[in-house]
Amino acid sequence: DFAKVADEYDYFVVGSDQVWNPNGDIDFSYPFLKFSSPSKRISYAASIASPEIPVKKKDIFIEGINGMKAISVREQAGAELIEKLTGRKVEVVADPTMLVAAEKWREIARKPSWLKGDEEILTTYFLGKRPDEVINRLAMEHGLKVVNILDEHVFEHYAVAPEEWLWLIDNARLMYTDSFHGTVFSILFRRPFVVTERIGDGCVNKMTSRIDT
Repeated sequence: DFAKVADEYDYFVVGSDQVWNPNGDIDFSYPFLKFSSPSKRISYAASIASPEIPVKKKDIFIEGINGMKAISVREQAGAELIEKLTGRKVEVVADPTMLVAAEKWREIARKPSWLKGDEEILTTYFLGKRPDEVINRLAMEHGLKVVNILDEHVFEHYAVAPEEWLWLIDNARLMYTDSFHGTVFSILFRRPFVVTERIGDGCVNKMTSRIDT
């Protein structure tokens, strides 16, 4: 219950992964920290992840943004959208995951217990439709084992642990993804990677602005 702690802290910070995406059916009073006074509301690298705000939500966003003490966002398109909506110029900053060196991430990375042998791997992490034909051809050409991180046919809970996720990217001969953080960690770990625009799964708007930035 955020309202109970609203007076216990000097500031509250919201940020990172699509916290201001207007296409979700959520109560935006929380992402805009309305449980606290305006003087305590700060965003760090908040992501809108959409090229526009739906008409029916514009007033909610204008009020929410104007109620923030200080704002920074994760993508240039988001900064431009905020300025267009409110006239307010905001900073564009690095995602929090990029504030930590690769060596620190490697300290918690762990090889998945289900990954047997020492085959070289082609890691994929797709939140939309995966181009299986292309991936399988690349794997065959280069003698790589394909590891699909979000493969519901392999993993009991349709995911891997965070530390395993890190290891699978860091140890990939090639990373193939449509994910912002899949891209970020490929860069942090200096892995060769291909990033594609997200396709399917209700992707009605271009979502690559945060990757472009």
